[in-house]
Order: sequence, then structure tokens, then C-alpha cells
Amino acid sequence: MSNSSNAEKTTSMQGVLIELFGMGIIMTGESSIGKSECGLELITRGHRLVADDSVDIIKTSGDTLYGKCPDVTKYFMEIRGIGVVNVRNLFGRDAVSDGVSIDIIADLVRWEDWADTDRLGSEERYCSILGVDVPMVRLPIRSGGNMATVIEMVARNHILKREGYNASMELIKKVSDKIKRTEK
Repeated sequence: MSNSSNAEKTTSMQGVLIELFGMGIIMTGESSIGKSECGLELITRGHRLVADDSVDIIKTSGDTLYGKCPDVTKYFMEIRGIGVVNVRNLFGRDAVSDGVSIDIIADLVRWEDWADTDRLGSEERYCSILGVDVPMVRLPIRSGGNMATVIEMVARNHILKREGYNASMELIKKVSDKIKRTEK
């Protein structure tokens, strides 16, 4: 991540920003891990491209971050093996968005490099951008996996958490209650 001249208000970040269910998810990860291909699959499912490769981030007010695409690459994606495509021309005006609030970071990591011990998802992770802590999930990528479905699940799960429901915490409570009942 690099700061621009107005260091406290704007920055840029490598990744793909997609608008899903009215919220913004930035997919990050090393080069060629599949961010753009996942973004393209999400677009074919009716979600909207905001930015591919580079995301401009603006801190608007309080703890609100807004992401948009640099003007020079607006509506374009690079898909390895195909080259550069114009998403708006291919899929229509509804397939793109000029900007969206940034709600989640989805960090894509190679399956063999993934060493996550929290399989329940009970630990909250954050990525600090311009002093704002953005919820972050690390997702292992493996050949043949369907990352678009996983990204949609991340978005839906985030919506439920904002509404006060946390599946991990519910399961932990149920197991704990069962243990307490059997100890009596």
C-alpha cells in the first residue's frame, strides 16, 4: 500500500474491488493468484466491478473508506491468456460501479502457504487502511476451487455479523453448553 500526497486522506492498494450485495470487497494476494478471474466470475453472477489491479481509497468521513478505480484503467480488467477486456462494453453498464464503500478485505493465499489455525472463524482479523480497521479474511486458494462462491459467502456472512449473528460463536456456545450438561 502506498500513500499519495494527501497521506491522511487517500492511498492506493493492489487488488480487485468488487461490489457485492451493496458492499465493497477488495481481493488481495500475490500476482497471478486469481483475483481478476474471481472478479470476472462474480461479474457474470451479477456483481459489479469497481477496480482491477489498483484501487484508489479515500477516507471520506469518520471511519468510512471509499474505493474507486484510477481513471486510466476504469472498466478494464486484465485476464491472463485473453488480455485486456472492457467489462462495461462486454457486460453492460450494470456490470460496473464508479465506487463503493470498502467493507471487507479478502486476502487470497496459496493453499500450500495457508497455515490458519482458526478453522471456526472465531478470531476477528483486520487490515488498517488510513487508520481505519477493515475486517479481513484469509482464504486458501487451490486448483479447482470455486472462489467466487467463497467470496459471496464472505459477503453474506459479513452481513449476518453486522446484524448481530455470528455462526462461529453460536457453535462454540452450543458445544460449551453440551459439555456443561454432560459434566453434571
